[in-house]
Amino acid sequence: MMVMALVVGVCHAQSGKINADSLGVTQIPVGQCDSLMVTDVTDRYGVVYRNGKCGVYDVVNAVNVTEIAFDELGFTKRIKVESGDWVSYFYCVRDDRQGILGVIEETDDFIVIM
Repeated sequence: MMVMALVVGVCHAQSGKINADSLGVTQIPVGQCDSLMVTDVTDRYGVVYRNGKCGVYDVVNAVNVTEIAFDELGFTKRIKVESGDWVSYFYCVRDDRQGILGVIEETDDFIVIM
């Protein structure tokens, strides 16, 4: 079986610590969004909704991790990877394409594979 993937987005924080300027993502205050959904009150990330689109929001650092440009997003799992980093995974849909989005928790770097 052959598996093909299209990497459609990667974002790297520049400073090694999370701040809105280093993410390179349009920052929309959560108060200007329609809603913010989390699976549990202790969750690090939530899905923020605005004008029919959604994106990943870092609840702890109060920043948008991704653009609010997805049609659907949903948290799937959180795992510790070989490097020792914790990664939160989301399923995602954008323009009728399904994929997965992973966020490295220490820096909010992310990758989207569709």
